[in-house]
Amino acid sequence: MTMLDLILAREEYNGVPQIGGFRWFHGQEKGELCLEITRHRYGDIRTGNDWVERLTQLTMKVSEDALFVLTSGNYVPYTDPECLLTVVRNAVTYVELEREVKDMRLLPPTLAVACILREVCFDYMLEDMNLMRIIVMHEPVHDVDGNPCRLGIFQDGSGNWLDVYYEHPAALQPRTGYAYLSP
Repeated sequence: MTMLDLILAREEYNGVPQIGGFRWFHGQEKGELCLEITRHRYGDIRTGNDWVERLTQLTMKVSEDALFVLTSGNYVPYTDPECLLTVVRNAVTYVELEREVKDMRLLPPTLAVACILREVCFDYMLEDMNLMRIIVMHEPVHDVDGNPCRLGIFQDGSGNWLDVYYEHPAALQPRTGYAYLSP
């Protein structure tokens, strides 16, 4: 049994209450993964600064660029108590990715979804899915240098990171999933 078969619903991690329950499962399309998040408890998480504080309490790592993006006024809260994310894994080019997203009628998430994903998805889970990173395909925002980017999570053995990623139209990054909201 892999973690994809488990329903994970921790009440706390490192002494910090968790948002709620979640589970990974295989979707019905082309090998995508789905993440269902339920029972959100947002309370005080309304700003990017609140998320930085929360992720830091959980010993997650937030890059300087991600910190800038979250605190620059681009942050919009995601207040739906439940969400279903679809992670597309098998696309090779952005054109192919866009075609799959259109075929599955997926929607762009908000920046907040990247923070939710970082809270509930740990490095060992990415490894189990054979992924190095998941990029959340929200509308691009600008980093400190004005370059368009998106937030994502990655694992490299040095911790559970929230970072920024830049588009490269020619090819997608290997071992990368691309997260969208399911309708």
